[in-house]
Amino acid sequence: MVLQLPPIFSDYMVLQAGRILPIWGISSPEEPIDIQLRSNAGSVILQEQVFTEESGKWRCNLPAVDLSDPNSPLILHIKTSRGEEITFNDVLVGEVWLCSGQSNMTMSVENARDGAREVSTANFPLIREFQAPQVTGHQAPWPQASSWRICSPEHVGSFSAVGYSMARRLHQELQVPVGIIHSSWGGSSCEAWTRRDSMLSHSLFSNSVHQWDDKLEKIESALTKGIDPAKLPLRQTDPGNSGEQEGLADPAYDDDTWEEINQPGAWEYGPLGDIDGVVWFRKRIKIPASWIGKDLSLNLGRLDDVDITYVNGSRIGETNFDTPNPHDVARKYTVPGQAVQSGELLIAIRIFDHYGEGGMTGHNSEMYLVPIENSENEQKIPLDGPWRVFVRHSMSPFNLKGYYIGDHEQKIPSGLYDGMIVPWAPFAIRGVAWYQGEANAGRAEQYKTLLPMMIKDWRTLWNQEGSHFDFPFLIVQLASYLEPSEEPSGSTWAEQREAQHHVAATVKNADLITAIDLGEADDIHPKNKQDVGLRLANLALKRDYGKSTLVAQGPFFERVAVDEAQLILHFRTSDSPLSTLNGEALASGFALLTSDDQWRWALGKIKDNTVIISVPEGLSVRAIRYAWSSNPMDGKQGMNLTNSDRLPAFPFHHDIY
Repeated sequence: MVLQLPPIFSDYMVLQAGRILPIWGISSPEEPIDIQLRSNAGSVILQEQVFTEESGKWRCNLPAVDLSDPNSPLILHIKTSRGEEITFNDVLVGEVWLCSGQSNMTMSVENARDGAREVSTANFPLIREFQAPQVTGHQAPWPQASSWRICSPEHVGSFSAVGYSMARRLHQELQVPVGIIHSSWGGSSCEAWTRRDSMLSHSLFSNSVHQWDDKLEKIESALTKGIDPAKLPLRQTDPGNSGEQEGLADPAYDDDTWEEINQPGAWEYGPLGDIDGVVWFRKRIKIPASWIGKDLSLNLGRLDDVDITYVNGSRIGETNFDTPNPHDVARKYTVPGQAVQSGELLIAIRIFDHYGEGGMTGHNSEMYLVPIENSENEQKIPLDGPWRVFVRHSMSPFNLKGYYIGDHEQKIPSGLYDGMIVPWAPFAIRGVAWYQGEANAGRAEQYKTLLPMMIKDWRTLWNQEGSHFDFPFLIVQLASYLEPSEEPSGSTWAEQREAQHHVAATVKNADLITAIDLGEADDIHPKNKQDVGLRLANLALKRDYGKSTLVAQGPFFERVAVDEAQLILHFRTSDSPLSTLNGEALASGFALLTSDDQWRWALGKIKDNTVIISVPEGLSVRAIRYAWSSNPMDGKQGMNLTNSDRLPAFPFHHDIY
């Protein structure tokens, strides 16, 4: 067998300083392999010998080495007892970071902001990038890939823009070589980067893994039969509301034979399975006698995609495709008092899903019924839990173009873990920069479990020695996107940001920067990647390189004190006092949930490094949010709370009572 090493070993590679250095490959069975790290002048710095296994695999752990002299690159030499040898030249020892995620990590330097200028000025020969190929599943013995490339105008255009900006800042501050292992894929889900066995062992994800197995089998079978995906439609067509004529919204209709499932939750992850089409939901609830004849507020959270909602047989609201992104709109309908004539209500909802996930996809806290003229002591009636469900029109996603030629490859559970992470481990690294989450928006509660699972999988795979096992994992919180909210409301992107914050706060050696102020309403791929990379680098410098006085993050909400008719918000500010962008007055990025069950914008002012918010007269406050929408930078709320270093405050939601 010919001596081979993974393509991550090549000329111009950067080895991680201060870490044990695994070197591995394949050769003939049971033969000695000599590994030497030499100076450019030929003197041996490190030397080890290992023997290959019966399979031909071999691995050597070179002892940790200090930073090399950038002006005197090293040579890595591997030789077999049969005389085969491989030599890698211009090897540096410095800092190595793995940069991974989806399209906002993938975006290249030439396609980011000021791309032409960035390319023309990129003369940093001590910065190098290894670009992992975009492949799914195991590639024996490993995927073929390009080698390490030196940062120069000739090569940098295709570098990850975030990775390059991060590397440049680290290099300029530390004056050491920096290597970036770039392994990302646009549209990829977190499940794709997670080990299959981990997901199969968890009840939240095992069903999804099996559904993907079935889906891939169907795709392979259909393509084998000659189906032409290009001739299939992009979306399902609504067949019309025949269910209303059939009495499905009528309180007298007998729904005892309907299936009962707990809500909220996209139906693809429950017993209904992977279907599009029309599904009816029904729920009977008891209300207090004091509510009879009163106007009620019916809150259902997000429904995917469009709905018609009834109470006691009367149509009380609907959201259709005239509403932009209806799947991301929390439903709040008024039930007129004339429809509330008894102590029992029948809520019926017709949901039509034309593509992707379907059903009640919001949070359980968003699902409740309450009088509109609500006294402070009035209790909401929660609407989460069991609902009767009937599939009126089942439409197979198997009939849509996207099922075959969509973005399924980068969403296959464990596909990218096997194809784009496993081949490059355990190449020694300092840590990981992670920019992903858009593909998982709408499943924030799952993400709080899934991302820690993925981080554990990666750390276990690398298995770096001692205290280096839990290598740093730096997360980019999602940028602003979509149209701003005119009124306070729920948002899948806000929930996803909160999930990212939760992971950073609860997983050992994980941390967070936010890109919320760097987004663009009409582009999910904002061009300003320089500041994203700069913030990641500054966070690493503060946390992992001893630059303790560096201000790397904006204010974090810590606690709230209620003082008579005002709220006093306290923040962790890292010795950089609260301020506002451009010194303007504090904008109304804050929203209060008051005792009349209404969310309303709230103005605040900065005082003694706290934010003071007045409570509306005659009301109390149940919860407070800041920057809680898909795009909190624009529109009425226009968030602008920062520290004195102009870094934005992190969004938050906090329940007070």
